[in-house]
Amino acid sequence: MKIYYFLNDIEYNNYKFFIQKLELLKKWKTGKDLIQEYFYKIWENNQGRINFWFFLDAMIFVDSIAEKYKLTYTELLNKIEWVHYDRNFYVYNLDIYISDEKFSNYKKVNSNELVYFVTSRDVWLNPFFLVLYKLAELQKNIIVIRPNKRKWWIYNDDKIFNISKLYSNDEFPIWKVIIPFLLNKDINSIDQFLRDVKKKIWNAVVIKKNSSEFWQWVKMLKLLQYKSEDRIEYLKMKFFDNSINSTSSIFIVPFYEIKKEFRIYYLYNYEKDVCEIYSVKNRRNNFDGNIFEKIDIEIDINVHVDWSYFSSSEFTENKRYFDFINNITKQLWYDRGVIEIIETEKDELIFSEINTLWAVLMFPEDQDNMIEYRKKVWKNQFD
Repeated sequence: MKIYYFLNDIEYNNYKFFIQKLELLKKWKTGKDLIQEYFYKIWENNQGRINFWFFLDAMIFVDSIAEKYKLTYTELLNKIEWVHYDRNFYVYNLDIYISDEKFSNYKKVNSNELVYFVTSRDVWLNPFFLVLYKLAELQKNIIVIRPNKRKWWIYNDDKIFNISKLYSNDEFPIWKVIIPFLLNKDINSIDQFLRDVKKKIWNAVVIKKNSSEFWQWVKMLKLLQYKSEDRIEYLKMKFFDNSINSTSSIFIVPFYEIKKEFRIYYLYNYEKDVCEIYSVKNRRNNFDGNIFEKIDIEIDINVHVDWSYFSSSEFTENKRYFDFINNITKQLWYDRGVIEIIETEKDELIFSEINTLWAVLMFPEDQDNMIEYRKKVWKNQFD
């Protein structure tokens, strides 16, 4: 058994006080004893005591788990990592990785033992935890403990929310995706994280903000060529400096040489349990110069996009395309949306993202289809 107990909202001096007092558990003290001696009491002399909720909650947790599993305090403390700002995490597809204290190495969280991820009051707004909940559904050895856990995520139109819907133990339509949770964001820890990304994927990657506008928060990166101080400072500022409690997180996917890119306007027919495709557009990106040298790929600034019409009936009749889209839409809860997929130069089909509603790109050839699409969207709201 391994327990990761998150205390990442705690100031360092209070965290240090807590860790020092934990050592007393190995000397015949109990969690209740430490609450009696070191937790603030009204109308008492409170010199040398602490008055923060985390101390009380954690000590009661230690007593409860020691009793539940019949462990000595020494045995239990060897199984707990108190997660402060000296650990970084990321999810790579279905695996969870954690850094060591110096961020010099990442190891996979053991899938052969019971693993708890615990907090008592951290808000856990970061999308990393949304994926963690999903992994706990799929892998019975992972248990997430957070009182008042939300049944639905607060914000559910972002990219990682949609990615999380596609997690399953079967074929994974995204193939490769890394979702980080970096508690420590100094230059060295970011550098080591990116080195580990290179080991897991390859040199050329795409970094994306969870929520972006006109691709201002998308960066193509070659991991062997970012080392100069100005570049890593830029990456830190642009992608890694958001609050750990923000939904504006990042994810990283491989860079693919794109042969075709499709934007598909669909409705899901729940009665027939099948995806209905109303309109398909082809997208082609045109770059001036080296794509990896661009600070981002903002549309009409660093990339120019050409759109072309693609027959929706021809797309639907292509079994390979249709089955791929249909498989994705079965796993999403949206009754309508705009899915983006790419076909690589190696003939792989890759899910890119989904938007619940997006700009109406209308060609003369698909005007009737787009009108029918919107009519059906409204009809579904009244039926």
